[in-house]
Amino acid sequence: MEGVSLKRLLKDLMDLVDQDP
Repeated sequence: MEGVSLKRLLKDLMDLVDQDP
């Protein structure tokens, strides 16, 4: 299921952006 992997990657990216000022 690549869909789940993609979603997790997107969440990680969002978390990174959230950390940005």
